[in-house]
Amino acid sequence: MELDTEDDSDTEPESSRENVISAEPTPIAIDGATLEETDYEKTRDIIFELTQTISMKDESYIIEASNHLIECVRTIDRIDGEQPVAAFTAVGTPEIETVSQKVDFAERVTNEVIENSLQIGYETIEIEDQASTTHSVVPFENEVTVYQYPGVAEASDYKVDVHLHVARAVRETDYITLVGLYPYFLGDDEQDRIFDLMEAIE
Repeated sequence: MELDTEDDSDTEPESSRENVISAEPTPIAIDGATLEETDYEKTRDIIFELTQTISMKDESYIIEASNHLIECVRTIDRIDGEQPVAAFTAVGTPEIETVSQKVDFAERVTNEVIENSLQIGYETIEIEDQASTTHSVVPFENEVTVYQYPGVAEASDYKVDVHLHVARAVRETDYITLVGLYPYFLGDDEQDRIFDLMEAIE
């Protein structure tokens, strides 16, 4: 499913593009050697847009943020062919700060990733709100905390317990959202792969 999302409540002012503030992040990349070592494959490398309307000095402004998404998937061989079992996604989002306020798209980016980029054959993914801290990773030479959320993913004929890992890093004026999802039964080995991928973003 292609990410191309707008806030349904937003409408562009009649005064046109003069009241539009746009920003884009510095492109991100992932180290190819780490992909090979973890047995993940890059499956998508796209730009998607998020918008939000804010008010400043009695005027409405449309904030447009371009986001750079990289998605990687690990598959296993089954009798009926290859089956995706785990996914990792990184998203670069520009920091947007106006005179009166800072616009933070990070939570929406995380939700978009969960809903659209981590399905890997699942029809629904339900993630619990309660998080635990499991690890620290060091992307861009900055240590950040990884939060783990338990959840349940459902396909047409089965359900499986999953772990969702989320971290948020800062690179210059960009936020980098790092998200990994895998079935609980894959255990610590898959968790370590996700942590390695988080540190492989460039």
